[in-house]
This record gives sequence, structure tokens and C-alpha cells, in this order.
Amino acid sequence: EPLVDETQAWLKDLDAAKGDLDAIRREMARRIIALQGLGYKDLTLEEELVGVDVDRIEIVAVDKPWRFKLVEVDQPRLLGPNWSEADTGLKGKWFDPAADDGQWESVRVGGKYTRAAGGGWGNEPGFGWYRTELPLTKRDMKRKFKYLHFSACDEDAWVYLNGTKIFDHTLEETGLLSSEIWIAPFVVSLNDVKLRGDDLLAVRIRNTEGMGGIWKPVDLVLTDQKLTDQQVKALITVRMAKE
Repeated sequence: EPLVDETQAWLKDLDAAKGDLDAIRREMARRIIALQGLGYKDLTLEEELVGVDVDRIEIVAVDKPWRFKLVEVDQPRLLGPNWSEADTGLKGKWFDPAADDGQWESVRVGGKYTRAAGGGWGNEPGFGWYRTELPLTKRDMKRKFKYLHFSACDEDAWVYLNGTKIFDHTLEETGLLSSEIWIAPFVVSLNDVKLRGDDLLAVRIRNTEGMGGIWKPVDLVLTDQKLTDQQVKALITVRMAKE
């Protein structure tokens, strides 16, 4: 549906911080009304995967031990206007492949909030930094399209590859509520980044309250067919239902 595609593109390119908020609200209201007029609804998993050659798609769990380090920050400062300045990991460029993580804690992600077995951490507010290598073989490198699927991060997440930030999944960027973002899956396309085969994946998490971290699985989706974010999510949902 052209209007749906147009709206998705518009939302992606929108920079609310620099725009006219009243104009943005008017445009959003217009599009919502138009979409309601179309009777727009979410597709079923089967509808999302129509035309997708599922049998030729490989899903690889990013489940070997990650290196983890927590920067604890008191909540008032973490919620203040200059909260990012409190992150010593950002100042120390812990997203850089050259950063020394030899003394970091070894964790596995995807097993809920137990740090050793699950990747999340307790109730300490602050920034959690995770580092690992993408599990790409020479054969995997030949696949035309590659996507990272995060089943959930709590709360804000910034994704880096080989020292470069490639994706934000934050309250500000997504428009999600704090009650929504911690359970929201998201997809990071690797199709516009240069992969080397020894690629460092780093994830920075900001947690302001409650438990935090990469508390659900991370997967690498390899295919020779270009997929939408919703198709990648549907593939993971179907795979999880079979397990």
C-alpha cells in the first residue's frame, strides 16, 4: 500500500528535534486518519512471509560469550540533561575494536536478567556495554543480505560495528514509551556496512530504572533475498515457536 510505505519512509526520515512540532503533529494526525480509512492492520506471520523462501534463510544465534562492563550512574544524574557525559564507556570509546576488554566480565545474552546466564543485569541504573564478534564464516560472508535481530533490550540501545555506530533503538528515535521499549524487538540491517569477517559488535545500553541489558536473544539472519524488518521479525517468531 503506497500510503503505508510513504508513512514509514516519512517517519524514518523525520527529525523531530529540528522540526516544527505543531506541523509534525498535524501531519501525523492526517496520516493516522488516512491509514484508519484504509482499514490498515498488522499482517499475520503467514502474510508477512508470503514470497519469502524460508528454506534458504539461515538464522545464526549470536550466543557465544559476550564481554560485559557496567558503568553505574545514580538515577538523578542519569535522568538529567547531560546524562551522556556520565558514561565513561563512551568517553573511553569502548565501542572501538582497539579498546581493551580483557578484564571485562564474560556473559551470555538471551537468558533474561541473570547476568552470567542471561546477559541482563540487576537494578543498578547506568550504562551496560557489551562486545562480541559476529559469527560469520567465509560461506556466510557470501550471502547477499545480512540482518541482526534483537529480541529485546532494556532500555535504550546503541549498536556499533567495527567502531562505527550503525543503529539507535531509543525512546527518542522510536517514539516508544518506556513501558514498551524494553520488550520491543528490532532489526539492524548490515547491508550498507563493510564486513571483514572478524567484525566487532558492540552494544551500549542505558538503563534508568529496574533491570536492564540485552535480556533476550540476538540472532544473525543470512539470506540471498532482501527482507523487510517485519519479515525478519516474523522469521524469528516462527523459529522460536518451533523450539
